[in-house]
Amino acid sequence: MGTAKALEWIWLGKMIRAQEVLDHGVINQVVANEIVEEEAMRLAEQLSNQAPLAIRLIKEAVYEAMDTSLMEGLKLERKNFYLTFSSQDQTEGMKAFMEKRNPSFKGE
Repeated sequence: MGTAKALEWIWLGKMIRAQEVLDHGVINQVVANEIVEEEAMRLAEQLSNQAPLAIRLIKEAVYEAMDTSLMEGLKLERKNFYLTFSSQDQTEGMKAFMEKRNPSFKGE
């Protein structure tokens, strides 16, 4: 979200509807109170099926990119790509794909 809108919200301290927050990209999803825990668990399960090393390095690259130049961000992305590509999880992922089965990632 832009700085101007963020400042407006902070300065005015007004209540903001969930849809407006969603529209500005501050949150990813709006769910009913009754299914918040169910949706959180669904997301957690989806994430737990991904390669832990890749998830960690993606998070690192995204957060680092917010505070670095494009060139530095690209260097980090390339380094992280090499790290994930040389991991046991990458080998497992490719093997599982070829064997048409779900991968069993170990974060190695």
